[in-house]
Amino acid sequence: MLAILKARINYFVYPPIIQFSPPRTGSTLLWNTLRVCFPEREVKKVHRLSKFEKNYRSAPVVASIRNPLDSISSSIQRYGKDPTDEVIKEQIQEYEKEGMWDILEIKNKSNVKILKYADFAFNFSLMFSELEDFFGKKIDAELKKHVVKTYSINKVKEKSYDYGEFSNYDKEDHIHGKHISKYSGASGYYSDFLERDQIEMVYRHFKDVFDAFGYEID
Repeated sequence: MLAILKARINYFVYPPIIQFSPPRTGSTLLWNTLRVCFPEREVKKVHRLSKFEKNYRSAPVVASIRNPLDSISSSIQRYGKDPTDEVIKEQIQEYEKEGMWDILEIKNKSNVKILKYADFAFNFSLMFSELEDFFGKKIDAELKKHVVKTYSINKVKEKSYDYGEFSNYDKEDHIHGKHISKYSGASGYYSDFLERDQIEMVYRHFKDVFDAFGYEID
C-alpha cells in the first residue's frame, strides 16, 4: 500500500508523458518522437489507460487515432492472417480491449492531445508543430532531424524487414517485424482489403469512433 502511495505521489510531482493509442495508429512513431524530442521526460507507451490515468490530469497524454478500418486492416496483416469474418470479429474484440473506447473517454480533456494518423504520419512538420503547441516548448532542430532521418516510413520499413515476423522487435525503439504493411501506411486502402459486409461490420461496431473523429466509409 505504501509503495502504491509513493508511486501516486511521484506521478503528480514528476508526471510522465503518456503516449496512448489503439494499435496501428502511428503510436510507435509518436512514442519515438516524444522520447527523442523530450529527453528530460519519462515517456510511457500504452494501448490502454488505467482508471487512474483516465481520471487524473497531471500527466500530459499524446494520443493518435486512425480510421478503424485501416487500423484493423493493418493489424490483420501484421499477424499474417487473411481477412475472414472470424478474424474481423477477433480484431474487433482486440480493439475493444486495446484503447478504442478509452480514446472516446479522454477526447475532450485538457491534458490530452489527439493527432490523426493521416495528418501526421507523412507530415513531420505538422507533428512537430502540434507537439510544440501542446507542450508550449520549441523542439530542438537537431532532434527533429534525428526523428525524420530515423523514423520516416521508408527507414522503418527497411529496419522492419530485417526482423521478419511481428513477434520480433527492437527493444529500444519497439519497431517490429511487419511493422509496415504492403500498403506502406496509406489511408483508405481497407476497401481493397476487406469485403463490403466486413467493412459495414466494423463500421457498425465502432460507429461512435467514426462519428467522433469524422471518419466515413466509402
